[in-house]
Amino acid sequence: MRAFAPKTPMPKYRAFEALRDQLIDFLLAEQPIVGEKFFSVRELAKTSKLSHVTVYRAMKELAREGWVEQRSGQGTFVGPRAAMPVVPRRLQRTDGRSLVRLGMFSPPRQLGWFIQLVLEGIEQGAVEHGLSVEPIICREDDQTAARRRLAQTRPDVLAYIGTGNQPPFAVGDAETMGIPCMILGHPGISAKHASIYDDGAQGTMIALRHLLEQGHRKIGLVLATLPQWFVYDRHEGYLRGLVEAGLEPSERLVHWISTEASPEIKTERLKAYLHREKPTSLVFGYAEELVTLRSLVKSADISIPRDLSVVAFGHESHVAELLGMRATSVRRPFVEMGMHAAAMAGQLADGQVVPQDIVLPCSLVEGESVHPLRAAV
Repeated sequence: MRAFAPKTPMPKYRAFEALRDQLIDFLLAEQPIVGEKFFSVRELAKTSKLSHVTVYRAMKELAREGWVEQRSGQGTFVGPRAAMPVVPRRLQRTDGRSLVRLGMFSPPRQLGWFIQLVLEGIEQGAVEHGLSVEPIICREDDQTAARRRLAQTRPDVLAYIGTGNQPPFAVGDAETMGIPCMILGHPGISAKHASIYDDGAQGTMIALRHLLEQGHRKIGLVLATLPQWFVYDRHEGYLRGLVEAGLEPSERLVHWISTEASPEIKTERLKAYLHREKPTSLVFGYAEELVTLRSLVKSADISIPRDLSVVAFGHESHVAELLGMRATSVRRPFVEMGMHAAAMAGQLADGQVVPQDIVLPCSLVEGESVHPLRAAV
């Protein structure tokens, strides 16, 4: 490997970024063998005339992105990403349809049915828009493996499926590789990312309208103590829906379940809430906590829907599994997200400007968990 000759002068501020970018250009031009010995911090500090702290920071960035590998006690070596060829965008298939390679990353515990429904929508959307979408699915359980997977596959577009409030590492890595990104199931993590997500406030409001039509007036809301956008969204929809119906919104009817509490404590707290507030129906804004209600039903001789009507967010099959019955649910538009994602993937791969936010409505799927208190109006 030839000597590295930095372009000078370096900027006064954030010089580590300039050095990192120059080293990336150097690696792309050299195309060294993976595992080959790379320059040390001391060598780079001498040639660039930058401080050891600045060079060390640049090297940490390169290591994080897979360009180099730092081995304790041995030094720095060329990483796998440096040997990856640049994949041309929008390969053309023999049948004339454009091929878009769509990388799909999700958190470790992302629900399988969520991804399956999104993939179903992507397939439908690809047909509709004359695309051939090749999904490349990877979870974030092992960040090192996930980064390697991203570097090796180099998709045309990255779709991140998740609920976090901060950009995941996969999005940051994709951006440094020049891969356009979209976020599915979450509003804009930053102004740089196109987002496709559902209207949680509207979903809560249609659940309320359904219960109101069945004669319910004392409607509770169950939420998890998670710092996530959908929690606030559904809480807002609950308050708006009550005002829309001419009812006084009351925070006393909102029951918060701590996700860190034990199942026994969750059950006792829900039991105390039902005894204290005596709601005739509940909207579960977080479907996973239906297991708490199911436990209470088994132990306290509560019957659904005779004693308590229930509407829950989530796909009807998942809600039925959690509650143990075919429940009325607020279906999130996962298939529709996938259909829009397919269209957006084609646009992003072509370098087109796409909408910043696509907000999709939820829909109500009626089941057997709502009992009318009087004739529907």
